[in-house]
Amino acid sequence: MANEVDAKRMLAHIDGLSAHNTPAKVTSSEPKEVKIAYESGLKMVHQKQGSEVCEMLGVDPRKGLNVSYAVQRLSKYGENTPSNIEQQLYGSASNVAKRYARTYTVLRGGDVTTVATKELVVGDVVFLQAGDHVPADIRILKAARETAEQYEFSAEKGYEKKVVEVNTVIDNTLPGGFGPSPVGSGERCTLSATRPSLFIPPPAQRLPRGVDKKKVAKLAGKLSTLGMSVKQADRLVPLCGVKSMTVMLTATPANINRTNIAIKRVVALGFRLLVLLRPGVDARRDIAQLTTVAVGKPINLDHTRMLVSSGTIAECVSAMELESAVLAAGPDLVLADAVKAAADKFEEPVVVYSDEVNDKMALERATLGFCSFNACPAALAATDVVCEENGAERLALYVKILKESTEISS
Repeated sequence: MANEVDAKRMLAHIDGLSAHNTPAKVTSSEPKEVKIAYESGLKMVHQKQGSEVCEMLGVDPRKGLNVSYAVQRLSKYGENTPSNIEQQLYGSASNVAKRYARTYTVLRGGDVTTVATKELVVGDVVFLQAGDHVPADIRILKAARETAEQYEFSAEKGYEKKVVEVNTVIDNTLPGGFGPSPVGSGERCTLSATRPSLFIPPPAQRLPRGVDKKKVAKLAGKLSTLGMSVKQADRLVPLCGVKSMTVMLTATPANINRTNIAIKRVVALGFRLLVLLRPGVDARRDIAQLTTVAVGKPINLDHTRMLVSSGTIAECVSAMELESAVLAAGPDLVLADAVKAAADKFEEPVVVYSDEVNDKMALERATLGFCSFNACPAALAATDVVCEENGAERLALYVKILKESTEISS
């Protein structure tokens, strides 16, 4: 059974559907477009009216898909499962299984119910809220006009929150795999599923001369048993046997506890560390102080560096030589600039751990980029390593193993 509050919200949205999103007639037989949707995906659905898309999929959005039709489609076409390419994006089959184990609020036969991701079928009408992952390619039928929180950054005041009105979204599509839901905070959508998205894998790379391919593969296998799935084993090589490295983490309200554990463990290893504070994180309130000298010098919780220019970024990077951990804040793409500045100054590997869409470029620029399997698709596509939920906590262990892996030569 669906949550009572979610059921009421969904039905309220259904009642408010406009005429151009409700078909005049729904055929009793399966439309040919259903098979096409499963085999190759429906094209240009964003250019068609919602009512036309619903007719193509044989569903009345005011009632949802007929229950018997849903059962037949699941039996005939199989479960809503990821492709091999998606498994590569998420790092491992176990990570994918966890994402596809989620349930969603769905309207079927006039009743609101919950359905597992893998049991969604073409034509299902799905209710999403802010923070939900998008379980399949979807066509938006209706989105609420509400308010959402946004943040603006300035050197003088840091992050400033403002409340803006979210416009109604119609005649649009969202690709499956998005997460959390890109519809925005406070915005809720009634959607029609089409088919799972496919992702393009990264091109294969050649190992440097003198490196033993089997030894590198064995190292990747060892790390996978610890919840670290590397997409291409060759990406591990630059960190093997290094004397030092620079580590950069993104701290958000959602991951602050794991970030604090990561800070303590990374500092204890003696690596340079930059922690980028995102909106909602207050250094004095949320960052745990290092309590013993054995771990490292106390962190200056009263000084969050504002990264607003090449000069302030350079100062921040220089401070990493003197402080246990440098705390910083800045506009959306600033971490990518910090990665480049650190790589140029120290001439050593730079490791980045972030689940944030704004850090896609930083993950690409890093010598080795890490994210969790719950990260947004942009981060998942850009990263080299996909970890389990506790990946940030284990980051120090991962890089320690790589640092001590000196026997990879042929």
